[in-house]
Amino acid sequence: NQPWDCMDVKVQIFQRQVTAATSNIQDLNARLAVQWRVNPLQVPRVRREFGTLEAIAKGIVDPKAEESFKTVSSTRTLDMAIGERIKLKSDWERIIKYNLRPYPVELIGLDVVNLAPSKKVSDAIETKQVAEQEALAATYKATAKKNEALGVIKEARGQAEANRLKACLLYTSPSPRDRT
Repeated sequence: NQPWDCMDVKVQIFQRQVTAATSNIQDLNARLAVQWRVNPLQVPRVRREFGTLEAIAKGIVDPKAEESFKTVSSTRTLDMAIGERIKLKSDWERIIKYNLRPYPVELIGLDVVNLAPSKKVSDAIETKQVAEQEALAATYKATAKKNEALGVIKEARGQAEANRLKACLLYTSPSPRDRT
C-alpha cells in the first residue's frame, strides 16, 4: 500500500442471489440488496486487517448478509416468509446489524428483492394445484354419474309402480262378461 492510496468510504451496494431453506424445508430464493460503507474513522483498521474494500466486501459483508438471511428464513415457513415480507426484512436487518457489529462497516440499508419459492417448489405447488383441480373435477363427475344413476333408479321404480298399479287394475277390474 502506497501512502497516496485512497479507500472509498462512499456507500457501497451489492446484490446477491441466495437460496435459503425455510422451517418447513422449502427452498426460498431471494435477491439480497445491501448498502454499506466503511466507517471513515476505521479506514486504517480496514487497511491493516483486510487490505482492500473488496476484501471486506467478499470476506465480511457478503457472507454475513447471506448467513443472516438464511438464519431468518429458517425460522419461517415458506408462506410466512413470502406473506410477511416486511417482518422478514426487519428481522434480517436486526440480525445482520448484530453480526456486523464487530467489523468496521456501517449498514446503510438493505432490501429483499424478488422473494419467491424456488423453481422446484413452484413446480411442486403447481402440480399439487393441478392434482387438486383434477380430483375436484373427478368428484363432480362421480357426483353427476351418481345422480344420473339415482334418476334411472327412480324412473325404474316409478315404471315398476306404474306397472304394478296397471296389474292391480287389470286383476280387480270386472271382465266384460261379468258386466252383463
